[in-house]
Amino acid sequence: MQGAAKWDAWNQVRGYPPELAKLAYVKALDQHAPDWISGGPLAEDEGRQERGDGISMGPAVSTMGCMGNPEDVDETPAGQLCQKIANGEIEEARVLLQQAPKLAAEADKDGMLPLHWAADRGDLDMVSFLLDIPDVKASVSKQDQAGDTPLHYAVMSEHQTVAQLLVCSGADINIANEAGETPAQLAREGGLALG
Repeated sequence: MQGAAKWDAWNQVRGYPPELAKLAYVKALDQHAPDWISGGPLAEDEGRQERGDGISMGPAVSTMGCMGNPEDVDETPAGQLCQKIANGEIEEARVLLQQAPKLAAEADKDGMLPLHWAADRGDLDMVSFLLDIPDVKASVSKQDQAGDTPLHYAVMSEHQTVAQLLVCSGADINIANEAGETPAQLAREGGLALG
């Protein structure tokens, strides 16, 4: 029985990149054995950028953190949730989502969902957490005011594992933004694998 259960679990993630299969395994443990103790967060190498000559370029940094007027704050509940995700205040964001789960599928003043922000920041755990919410998964390819989807942000910020998780969750790789760029095109240009 135990062997069959393990085979069924691994068979469900057949074809997934190894990082996503590991994430699915950890999520299954969290769900079915909540008292298990992890050795820490999943180690990701996506924070290291390679120039092609083996020299690390350091982590990719979001350009969204440098945009706009710092006094232009979105005071709406959705805006506050997005700000917490953008600032890396993950526990506070989870508390907000527990109090008001509908916020997960609401856009901020710029038309961005919490999933846009989590994808841009490369927060694999938050992206995974959000995708477990049916309304979020249904809007995995929602475009912001500039036509960018969460997958655009993951690719532009060079977060390959997050991008792959979005694709495995149904994100459309061929949606063009206002500049006519698709995630597939940006990934090719940046040397990222989406599948």
